[in-house]
Amino acid sequence: MVTFGALYPGQGSQYQQMALDFYERSKAVRQLFEFTSECSKINMHTLLSEGSQEELQQTTNTQLAITLANRSASIVLDEMQIFIPLVAGFSLGELSALATSKIIDDQSLITIVIERARLMKQVIRSSSSLYGELGMVAAIGLSYPEVEAVVTSSRLDHIYCSNDNSPTQVVIAGAKQELDEASDLLKAAGVRNIIPLKVSGPFHTPLLNSAVEPFSSFLETIPFNDPNITVISSVSGEQISSGSQARLLLARQLANPVRWTQAMKTIETFMQKTETNGLLEVGPGMVLTKLWRSYSDAIPVFSAGSMQKIESIMAIKEMNEDE
Repeated sequence: MVTFGALYPGQGSQYQQMALDFYERSKAVRQLFEFTSECSKINMHTLLSEGSQEELQQTTNTQLAITLANRSASIVLDEMQIFIPLVAGFSLGELSALATSKIIDDQSLITIVIERARLMKQVIRSSSSLYGELGMVAAIGLSYPEVEAVVTSSRLDHIYCSNDNSPTQVVIAGAKQELDEASDLLKAAGVRNIIPLKVSGPFHTPLLNSAVEPFSSFLETIPFNDPNITVISSVSGEQISSGSQARLLLARQLANPVRWTQAMKTIETFMQKTETNGLLEVGPGMVLTKLWRSYSDAIPVFSAGSMQKIESIMAIKEMNEDE
């Protein structure tokens, strides 16, 4: 049996035409497209095939499209009998991980994504009216504790560390005017590069606090099961042991930093104890592939965001079966 751990990307990985090859191949994927379109009142096939980049970057469209692409890739991997014993998702991608591990079903997944996007959009709109333009930037070259120390000592009121992406990549978020000032301070502290991110708000910061309680109340209406495989949280960086824990972490995720460096450490420990063929980035782009490769070269990671890439993975499966 060929087995891979699965990493699910979040916002920022989207691109036009993604997942359409899965749509053409799989009846189950087409059914998921139809269900998502019906629930959201957005024609997802049209959005991905004909929509502009600007349309795709709108919060609701982005979250639905990436989730749909992630799950479509997972469905095809399952149909091709590639076993996934471990999953982890980056931010929004964690919802796809919960679906793959059967903590939630696909109908609940889409319902949650729609409500999550609605609440985030609402809170971002109100925060923008108070603090002006908002955003996120990636700082390359310092660790999370080092960046956190600079942000804390800056005494900027509306700047926060939001993502611990890798040992040398940290995302900060907040008011655009203060982001520029914080970026200058980080460069002076040793950051090599500052990269603006293609997102619409200061995710995973206290500026999203007002969305946490209503999202938590909404999640109480959704059934959460215990996982049937290993699931690593991007909020704690540790294993999720129960459905109730997954629900709690999912609500906290909105206003708490993504702890991806710790998640990668936990994944590495699991992978070293388990016979697998490596890791797959199950969804669009190669963001998590690049983060993993910058973290460790001991465990291989492959992109599984298109049929062409999955077919190359199948070649590994076939070689193993021939041995």
